Amino acid sequence: MTITQAVRPFVLCETEVVHVERLSPSFVRVHLAGPELADFGTDGPGYDQRIKLVLPHDGGPLPVLGGGEDWYAEELVGARFTSCTFTDVDLTEATIRGSVFTDCRFERCAFNASVHESTAYITCTFSGCNLFDSTWEGCKLSGSAFERCTTRPLRLVGGQWRGVWLRGANLSGQDLTGLDLRDADLSLADLSGAVLRDCVLSGALVRETDLRRADLRGATLEGVDLREARLGETRLDLAGAVLLAELSGAVVD
Repeated sequence: MTITQAVRPFVLCETEVVHVERLSPSFVRVHLAGPELADFGTDGPGYDQRIKLVLPHDGGPLPVLGGGEDWYAEELVGARFTSCTFTDVDLTEATIRGSVFTDCRFERCAFNASVHESTAYITCTFSGCNLFDSTWEGCKLSGSAFERCTTRPLRLVGGQWRGVWLRGANLSGQDLTGLDLRDADLSLADLSGAVLRDCVLSGALVRETDLRRADLRGATLEGVDLREARLGETRLDLAGAVLLAELSGAVVD
């Protein structure tokens, strides 16, 4: 016989919600206030104290957060980093604008809900990083590699991702419209249902890639390697369909 004892809710202190700010489709910042919080904050005029409550999407896993140096919500404008290693850095909600990272390595860093605008990551390596709900607008990632990273959901707006290494990445359902992906390695990646309209895929490796239900209309496909790619219900315009047929060995008159 099992006896279950009712447990009353634990009340730390009474507060009120004074402001709610939606930072992205997946992150909400809630500001609480009240006299009982007076001893809860840090010393200083702001009495600021942050509490992170992380909840998954329906049916989705919890995002992994960094546990090292805290750059939470930092704003980096015009910064320059060369040959630096960032390990376990929390860049959640950070804004990085007009900056340049060259030959840098990011290990197990959290980029959750971060915003990257007109920033260059040249031959950088992202290993085991969480890019959950991050935004990359007009960025240059030439020659960079993403290894075992959480790559969805993302918001990608233009930019040059030439020669990027996304082998085995999960980009299903993502909107990659207009990205320059020349010479990129997308082998074994999951691009099912992704939108690649007007993308430049010239010379890209797309071997054994899942392109089912992907939209490739207007994409540049010259020299793309599509061997063993899965193409069920893939959407192509006439030029793309002809080129795909030729790449498959067909003779188009």
